[in-house]
Amino acid sequence: MEFHLHEDQRKLQTPDWRAAIVSGAIAAAVLMCAAAAVIVAKSGSSWGAIRMVAAIVMGDRVFVEPDSHDAAVLAVALAVHLTLAIGFSVVLAAIIEACHLYSNVLMTSIVGTVFGASLYLLNFYAMTAIFSWFVDARTWINLSLHILYGLVTGISYIWIARRSKSAIDADATRSGRTESRS
Repeated sequence: MEFHLHEDQRKLQTPDWRAAIVSGAIAAAVLMCAAAAVIVAKSGSSWGAIRMVAAIVMGDRVFVEPDSHDAAVLAVALAVHLTLAIGFSVVLAAIIEACHLYSNVLMTSIVGTVFGASLYLLNFYAMTAIFSWFVDARTWINLSLHILYGLVTGISYIWIARRSKSAIDADATRSGRTESRS
């Protein structure tokens, strides 16, 4: 079986930055909702996870009063979560474009899944050298949540990027000129 690339497929594509940012925000929201659902199903408290994420910026002093509900801790945790989710979505968008997966949902899903699993390994194994409190969170549930994040990020990225490209192409057609995707 031979595989031929068209001329426009050989050049490195620039990610759609807006689509990458929006897909990261979408995946962050999906991940938070899924994590909340798991916590509720297990009759747990979400404050443990909130404190673990906030401690990345605030340090382990956030664990001193584990039963307290601190708005500052929540705000920091949300900001860290969203920042990391968007940052990693930009990385995944670059991978999708570098591998020319823009139009292949199945391959994007596979790459997103592997990316999410890789993030789990990074977060819960490599980063525990700095943030030791994540050692106790090495669970199949967190692996599943990270895989979900990668899957949602990849699929939402190509969906948003396609819609954006379609809108640009439609505008170009209406104006009588054609523009190629950068």
